[in-house]
Amino acid sequence: MKKDIGVFFAFIIVICVFFYRIFTQTYMHGDFVAYWVPNFKFILDSLRDGYIPWWQPYSYLGLQEIFKLELALFYPLTWLVFATNIVFNSSNSLTFLGKSIEVMQYANFFLGACGMYLMLKRIFKASTIAAFSGGLIFILSFYITIQSGDISSLPGKLLLPWIVLCVINFIKKKTRLNYVLLVIINYLIFALGYPYNYVYFFIFQLCIAFFYKKRDVLFVGLAYLNALLVSGFFLLPNFHILGQSFRGITPGGEDPFFHLRNAFTPTKLINILNPQIFSNLYDMKDPHLLFSMGTLGWGVFPLILLIIGFSKSTYQKKHPWVYVTFLCGLILSLGAYLDVPRLIGTVFPVIEKFRSHAQVLSLTFFTGIIVISDGIDSVFKGSYSKKVVFCLWQLVLVMLGILVLLPYVCQRCSAGSTDISVSFARIFIIFVASLILVHLTSQSKKRMYFYVAIFITVLEFSFYSQNIPFLRMPTSYTDYYKANSLIVEKPENGNLFRYSFNENQFIYNTSMLGIYNLQGYETIPYKAFYSLNRYDFQTMLQFTNTKYLVTNLQNKDKEFSSLKLVKTIDPVKLPNEVFYGTIEGRAYFSPHKNFPYFIYEVEDYYSRFYIPKRALTCASADCYAEVPSKVTYTDEAGIDIRNPESSEVTMNIVSYKPNQIVMNINSLQEVFVASSEVWDKGWTLEIDNKKQSILNASDGFRAFIVPKGSHTVLMKYFPPLLKEGLLMSGCGIVLLFLVTKFMKKEVS
Repeated sequence: MKKDIGVFFAFIIVICVFFYRIFTQTYMHGDFVAYWVPNFKFILDSLRDGYIPWWQPYSYLGLQEIFKLELALFYPLTWLVFATNIVFNSSNSLTFLGKSIEVMQYANFFLGACGMYLMLKRIFKASTIAAFSGGLIFILSFYITIQSGDISSLPGKLLLPWIVLCVINFIKKKTRLNYVLLVIINYLIFALGYPYNYVYFFIFQLCIAFFYKKRDVLFVGLAYLNALLVSGFFLLPNFHILGQSFRGITPGGEDPFFHLRNAFTPTKLINILNPQIFSNLYDMKDPHLLFSMGTLGWGVFPLILLIIGFSKSTYQKKHPWVYVTFLCGLILSLGAYLDVPRLIGTVFPVIEKFRSHAQVLSLTFFTGIIVISDGIDSVFKGSYSKKVVFCLWQLVLVMLGILVLLPYVCQRCSAGSTDISVSFARIFIIFVASLILVHLTSQSKKRMYFYVAIFITVLEFSFYSQNIPFLRMPTSYTDYYKANSLIVEKPENGNLFRYSFNENQFIYNTSMLGIYNLQGYETIPYKAFYSLNRYDFQTMLQFTNTKYLVTNLQNKDKEFSSLKLVKTIDPVKLPNEVFYGTIEGRAYFSPHKNFPYFIYEVEDYYSRFYIPKRALTCASADCYAEVPSKVTYTDEAGIDIRNPESSEVTMNIVSYKPNQIVMNINSLQEVFVASSEVWDKGWTLEIDNKKQSILNASDGFRAFIVPKGSHTVLMKYFPPLLKEGLLMSGCGIVLLFLVTKFMKKEVS
């Protein structure tokens, strides 16, 4: 036990040293700053104001907030982030919040390392050095560190060792404690909100149970079902969100490349050795853009140990699921290249809807670490096949030939050939050094040579981790979202309007600025947003209450009569302001943006709530091609209202908050009020404290009818299926109690 505690402290030290420079000198770029930081800030601000933000009105014309599962709000470590900020972040600093989320991610790295170490020691009986090395390779390899900015998918992958521990412990000893732990670990997977992990990890657990005791598949399935029920309070409301989005629609023939775009292409097999070559994001103008979703790699020295481990096959009889999972994950990751989605989709239909088939590589990578630990013990025992090492030395000769011929063969690479050659040479040197150190370790049985090899491996991992520019940025989170000259006016209750941003950091989320954004960055926007494609660009901007278009495209005012150029912003002339946008040769937003922005004002844009000339019932999609200000259609039966002139109707927005809108409306006759606010079943309407119906108008937007006279209108939002979800969770807790009641406390 003391040795294990010492190993855990060693993991803490390694993580602190490895990520010290990244944490202290840079900030996480990409999805981390575009999605998680601003959403966490919005939720934290709402909690400080005393309410739970069920609804978020600042992106995509409005959508649910709390039950977006990819935010991982029901994951315990996330609770610690919010508690820390409520207690210690009194200044409400965005940078403090962002850094606390980074710390949470490093805590996940620590949990992953400890889980891998314990699993290798207890389940696979690996030596301490093999288990410790396996833990290091697991968390520091570039397959994992490239995902360090992903709060949803990465923590689930780092929990894989704990899943194996819980499943196998439960199979061996069906005690109350082991069953509860298996339910808890599956609850955590659900709480992290990554649907690929829901499916792949469930199949993975059944696979383990099948190869141990076939009858235990049912028990493991029962624990998974129990966790599903316990998680009902957040899964059911999210199911409602999915039901109102387009993500649930099977792509079918609409996109023939749907299952190819993010698959692990066969040519990327070489990425296992050198992640720079053949990446689909590789750009000769930007040789540092090394990675893609299809990257798989354990590092050069671990790859040699992987080959040795497979040649030894110690676990083939005791743990066949390791090899089956490794191979099946690799095959499934190829997606449509092997027509995998269609074949497997007949058994698991949800697979047909997956587009990122490379995500299953997490299982291949994970089981590869297990084989690597076997390879480490084989090296120390000297029990590996010498023929395998001989073949590896032959591979060295092949690599040497490629290194010599590459500049001549890859002439089309032009400027990028030097970078590819340098990268390949670096891999070649590490490969040769690793083979020598394997031989010295095996012959002398001295750990010093192995420690040198691990140190070189960590340096290799550090090199890749430090050179992922689309994951790191020099700008603090506070400065990144600080209002600059692109924000020419801010909306207020009596003057609500939206911006449409293009090619700058505000395109993703502007909730912390109180700016309503036509676009956003969400995995599942409501289908109402996509229904706007029926309009031409000009009508779409007007209908959506968009007052300003901020873009890098010139002469838009000549293309559309309703656009008027009001300002031109040149980032080069404003060095004290922060501008992030795309630049030539980069596939990600860069602070070196130097192209001008053009700000156009949209004339005749609709009010957030507007009065159309007429409202009619129509259930057909063909109706929605009309100009909404003239005729607004609704799917409510029996509607045929001719409105008074808008000048004869007085509308004042008294209060506009995420979950609640209060308006005063005065009209001489009954009036149909339409809006560009997204319709959702969770919105309810009260007029003078009496419940009324909210109508679905213009194919997904809110509308309502107000009687003549002066009235107070109140709209409130409460998540649909939340009550049913709480009941479902209650059933899960009851099931947990009943199952554990009939289990023994301990089994010898």
